[in-house]
Amino acid sequence: MVGARPVRRSVYAKTKAEAAHKLRAEIAARDAGISGDAGRGTLAAFLTAWLASVRPTMKPSSWHRYEDAVRLHLIPSLGNLPVGHVTPAAIQRTYARLLADGLAPATVRRIHAALHRALRHGVSWRLIASNPAADAEPPRVPRREMTALTADQARALLDTAHDDALAALWTLAITSGMRQGELLALRWTDIDTAGGAAQVIRTVQWIPGAGYRESEPKTTRSRRRVALTDTALAALARHSRSQASARLQAGPLWTDHGLVFATATGDHLSKAAVTRRFHNVCRDAGVPKVRFHDMRHTAASLLMSRGVHPKVVSEMLGHSTIAVTLDLYSHVTPTMQRDATHAMDALIGIP
Repeated sequence: MVGARPVRRSVYAKTKAEAAHKLRAEIAARDAGISGDAGRGTLAAFLTAWLASVRPTMKPSSWHRYEDAVRLHLIPSLGNLPVGHVTPAAIQRTYARLLADGLAPATVRRIHAALHRALRHGVSWRLIASNPAADAEPPRVPRREMTALTADQARALLDTAHDDALAALWTLAITSGMRQGELLALRWTDIDTAGGAAQVIRTVQWIPGAGYRESEPKTTRSRRRVALTDTALAALARHSRSQASARLQAGPLWTDHGLVFATATGDHLSKAAVTRRFHNVCRDAGVPKVRFHDMRHTAASLLMSRGVHPKVVSEMLGHSTIAVTLDLYSHVTPTMQRDATHAMDALIGIP
C-alpha cells in the first residue's frame, strides 16, 4: 500500500554467526513473500503436524523411525524453538549433544534425515524460506568391516544344521543372498520349484504397536527373481514335508498365511528369535558368530571369488546399481583382477 509504514523486525541470537543466519532467513522470507508470522509456531507443533500429514505416503516402518526421532530426540532438544528460529548452529549443537549422550553416529544420521525431510516440507509449505538442516553436518558413520564366512565355514554350518528345523532358511540365506526380511516374508506361492527360482516381492518388518507387517521390498531393484541352487531346492522340499507335519499337529491353531518359514502356528517368525537360533547354529558348527545379514555378504563374496560377473551378483542381491556391489565387495576384485591377468597370459602371453 502506498504510504504504508515499513515494518521493522529484529533478530536475536547467541552468536554473531547465528544472528547473520537469521537475518538472511528473514530477508529471504520477505523476498519469497512468506509472512513474518509464518515461522513463529514451535518446531514441536510443526513436526507433529508434519508426521500426521506424511503418514499416508510412507512405509509404516519408515514413518515409525521418523516418529521415534521426532518424539525421543528432536522435540526434547529443539521443540520449543519457533520454526523460523531453527538455525544450522542450533542443529549442530543438538547433534553434538546427542553424540555426547551416547547415541551412535548412525542413529544421529537417521535423526538428521528426519529433520531434513521435515524442514524441506516447511519450505514447500512456505513456513520458512530455506532448510537449515541442509547446512548442518550429521556425523560420519565409521564403515563397518564386512564379515563373510569362507566356503569351508559355510559348508560346516550347513552340515551342522542339516537336521535343524530352519535348515532351509540357513541354506537359502547362504546360497541366495536374500535379506532376512525377504526370507521371512517368503510364501510357497513365491517358489517356482520347476523353474528353480524364488520371486522376491515383499519383505516383513516389526512395527511397534502393530506387530509384523509386510511391505514392498527395499527398492525397485529389490523386486527380483532369484535362481535357487539344487541344495536350496532339496532343503525346501524337506522343509515343506516338515511344515506339513507341524500344520497337522497344530490343528485349528494353525493360521495359514502360506509362509515358507513360520512359527508353530503359521505366523511370522520373530527376527530376534531367528538371529538367536542362528548364533546357536554358528556355535555348534564352530564358525565365527556373525550377523544373519553376513550370510548375504557370504553369498556375494563366494560367488565373486569364483568368477561370477558382478552384474549377475548385483541382480541376485537386488542392489540398485552394480556400483553398489563393486563398492561393497571391492575386497574380492583384486583376486578377480589377478585371475583376469592369468587368463590373458594364457591367451596371448609370451611362451
